[in-house]
Amino acid sequence: FADLLLIFTKRHLIWELAKADFKKRFVGSYFGVLWMFVQPVVTVVIYYIVFGVLRGDITPQTESYPYLLWMLAGIVPWFFFQEALNGGTHSLNEYNYLVKKVVFPVEILPVIKMISCLIVHVIFVLIMLGLFLCFGWFPKAYWLQTVYYTMATFLFAIALVYFTSSVQVFFKDMAQIVSICLQFGMWL
Repeated sequence: FADLLLIFTKRHLIWELAKADFKKRFVGSYFGVLWMFVQPVVTVVIYYIVFGVLRGDITPQTESYPYLLWMLAGIVPWFFFQEALNGGTHSLNEYNYLVKKVVFPVEILPVIKMISCLIVHVIFVLIMLGLFLCFGWFPKAYWLQTVYYTMATFLFAIALVYFTSSVQVFFKDMAQIVSICLQFGMWL
């Protein structure tokens, strides 16, 4: 409960550091924020070509959604979870200059990474919803579940990140273990 209170009281600092983290990812690159979209879009295109075009439309027969929309509804939350867990695992090492400050609350560092990843996720959800609209699928009341599931994913990921980031400080191989588990999880 004390950590939640600390996060609430430091919410402005967390927000400013999360925005700075988001901007820092693309500093010095020619295409800047465009790189945020390249890897996920390329992944979606490859999956769509391999599983949707070459193998035929494998959409479950219970719905009439096109395969692309069906796949996006599952892969966009996975991208968030994967990025949050990978980035959060490195958060204490990445911000080691803040950890060394005596009065800096170290507990908020994983939250900063999570908020930064959440910004990217919200953009992808909006793009995904736009694609649903382009395919003629208009909003329904159950689309509001997206907010609930995003928050549930956020809380699950932050719990894992608190564990993995603290272990990462002492056991550097934790980042590779997390990466392998996420790769296995993608195919699972």
